[in-house]
Amino acid sequence: MKLTEEDISEYQRIWKEVFGEEITAAEARDSGSWLVELFLILASHTKNP
Repeated sequence: MKLTEEDISEYQRIWKEVFGEEITAAEARDSGSWLVELFLILASHTKNP
């Protein structure tokens, strides 16, 4: 899943709100992409009831 520039900006805003520090767009893209991959892995291992 490719993150859009809007996604990156939103991630940066949330990061600053939660952690009180700014991150670059590159850092946000790396961190956000990792987070998406993690959720995709977790979702692929869940069983449907």
